[in-house]
Amino acid sequence: MKRFILIILPILTLVGCQSNTYYAAQSTNLQRFDGWQEENATFLMEANDLTLLLQNLSTLAMTEANTREAYLAAEAAYPEFQNLLLDFKIEAAARRIKLSSVLSQDNDLIYQQLRTAKKDDFDRLYQKIVIQKITDLRDLSQEYTLKGHNDGLIHFSEKIISTITPLHENIKALEMT
Repeated sequence: MKRFILIILPILTLVGCQSNTYYAAQSTNLQRFDGWQEENATFLMEANDLTLLLQNLSTLAMTEANTREAYLAAEAAYPEFQNLLLDFKIEAAARRIKLSSVLSQDNDLIYQQLRTAKKDDFDRLYQKIVIQKITDLRDLSQEYTLKGHNDGLIHFSEKIISTITPLHENIKALEMT
């Protein structure tokens, strides 16, 4: 029985810290936290949302890319974003922060823009969007690194930066015509 509890408890904790929608998670966090804890929750929610978008864009690119280079870049990026999303769940669970399991409305619109792009424009648009969103994630993480109040999250934001920097360079280096 103890073994069962030891196995099921972490799973329930991770599931309990996720919410279906971005705005439901945001509402829960606003009710639950204030001050520095609210700042931590906001950082994790926004960074998780960007990472979820980047993972979804990579998944889409693995099926829709026109060039081998775009496909390989997306294929290389996908597991990195997947691992970051798992790390977000762990960080959120440790702090009782709710995260969304779906994209915010703004990021869903960006995803839909790429999903409905003309086939000939897909790779170029994928590259443009991913470069911008990785830059946004890096800027958000750097801001938390400089102004954050939680040492654990500061180290996590540094991990985000070190993970996405090579991905940014890889996507940026793609030759799109």
